Amino acid sequence: MELVTALFATAVAGVETVGAGLLSSVGVGSAATGTAAASAAGSASVWGALEGTLTAGALLSSAGQAVMSVQQGDINATQSEIQAKQQALKISQDYVRQVGASRVAFAGSGVTLGSGSAAAVETSLQSQADFEKSLAAATGGANAAAAELQGVSGAVAAGGGMFKTAGNYAINVSKRG
Repeated sequence: MELVTALFATAVAGVETVGAGLLSSVGVGSAATGTAAASAAGSASVWGALEGTLTAGALLSSAGQAVMSVQQGDINATQSEIQAKQQALKISQDYVRQVGASRVAFAGSGVTLGSGSAAAVETSLQSQADFEKSLAAATGGANAAAAELQGVSGAVAAGGGMFKTAGNYAINVSKRG
């Protein structure tokens, strides 16, 4: 988010400087400056002001895209974390069902619960459930990090678009003299 704010502030500072000159050239600002600039520039100043306005709009749109990209990355990351927690809960529920089924089967066959092969089966089921839950958590964390990175990447791309738009505008202004 700090990156987006910095990019936007830099772009807006450039547009404000150019925009102030454009506004004075079309008669907004001091009367002497506006009249002299308007008579010198003629109708070109109107097109320059229009281009400046459209450039400012494009910069604001790009800044909005950057913010939305970061927010979407955060949303996707949160969804990945929630899915991992849901998967871990499902694994725990499956473990409880499997332990219950094995206890019923051992009790039905006359084996003492909590000892020998019955205890070994429960320990094995617990180990398997723990492993699967840790795997789900790791996968969820990796997916969340990837989602956040994708959001930041989109913000950087939008920031690059902002600089391109501002650079093109500056080149056009310098060509007009």
